[in-house]
Amino acid sequence: MKLIRFAAGALALVIALIGVGVITAGADHILECQRESEDQGRCALKEEGFTQTQERSFPLQDLEGARLDEYIFGHGSVGYRVEFIVDGQVIPLGVLTHGDRGPRAQMVNQVNDFVDDTTITELHVAEHERGFNAIVGGGFIGFGLLVLSLIVFLPAIAGAMSTRTPSRSTPDLDTEPDRAPPEPSDPWDEDDSNTW
Repeated sequence: MKLIRFAAGALALVIALIGVGVITAGADHILECQRESEDQGRCALKEEGFTQTQERSFPLQDLEGARLDEYIFGHGSVGYRVEFIVDGQVIPLGVLTHGDRGPRAQMVNQVNDFVDDTTITELHVAEHERGFNAIVGGGFIGFGLLVLSLIVFLPAIAGAMSTRTPSRSTPDLDTEPDRAPPEPSDPWDEDDSNTW
């Protein structure tokens, strides 16, 4: 029994740690650009996670545009991801995710409009993944901790309840046993003198 409890506790702890990993793996992917003149400016690609932030800066003229990557998974669903073309290289914005195509297509149009229209001075597009990862990871952590708490506290609660259960009353062996009732007498044996 102890071995089963230990194995279940270890499994619950692993599930909780998986949740922590999912949370820390989530990041917000951001592209920001500032146009100083028609062909001068700076852009920065940022990856803001729960534990660290990474940033890559490059000249505005290196940003050539954006496109929408589509991928069909084995079960038939479609994943979407925004990709930037920077100095001839393809840089993805986040990971392939399920969901609505519309918002990502709008991001692609926003980037391409910024590249084509030199009167636009600022660009900010972002793919937020931290919130989704926090929800999924929090579910793993909550389930793992729930199972772990049941393993730890349920035996103690069951033991406490068993001690409070009233015991059945046992007969007192020191008391004198009940006497047997007297046997009924036979009326024909009462007195021989009362014979007819």
